Amino acid sequence: MLAQHGFISTAHDGLSLDACLGTARPFYLELDCGMGRLGFPAQDPEAILQAMGNNPSICQLVGAYAHFNDQLDRVAVERQGCLFQRCVDVLQGRFDRPLEGNVGASRVLVTDARWALKATNPSALRYGLHGALPGLTLHSVLVGVKGCVIAIRHMPRESMSGYPVETWSSGRVVTIVPAGYPDGLPRVQPQGPALLRGHQVPVHWPRHATPSTPCST
Repeated sequence: MLAQHGFISTAHDGLSLDACLGTARPFYLELDCGMGRLGFPAQDPEAILQAMGNNPSICQLVGAYAHFNDQLDRVAVERQGCLFQRCVDVLQGRFDRPLEGNVGASRVLVTDARWALKATNPSALRYGLHGALPGLTLHSVLVGVKGCVIAIRHMPRESMSGYPVETWSSGRVVTIVPAGYPDGLPRVQPQGPALLRGHQVPVHWPRHATPSTPCST
């Protein structure tokens, strides 16, 4: 059903592999490099080749991908990346064209950009999260999130907000804008200013924030 609508399916075990080979449509392999979720064990590429057999639809394989654990740990990323690459190298022996490899989620790319490979899943990196890659200029795909000011608060020095509580070091005026998960704003520290009547103002997003974003004016 997915393939009929232009989606590329994934094979992560014997049953899903048989289903993909039966459609004669492009598909990916998911490899497990230590995450412990779905995927063929990356340490046993010969078993994957054996499961594929001589089915002519094997030529529809596009490539393989994996999801790493400890993505901000360079040693862990290196270990899993090498395991992934060794598996793909063995699989590559059955093909006369390069297979795509994809392990490059945002945190992996920030930790070690070598693992961008042939395809990437930049996800949150596109929105300026998780820092930036050395030597790489990113252009945001998010134009902006708009919201209406619903309150103006005068916050004296030592005022507290958020949970866990954060204390203002100086007095200030803040505007309250209702924005949160439904607007695509995750529970992270803001990466840039907001615009209020054409003027840039800093954004205060308390840790474990409520769905409201106070913007300091």
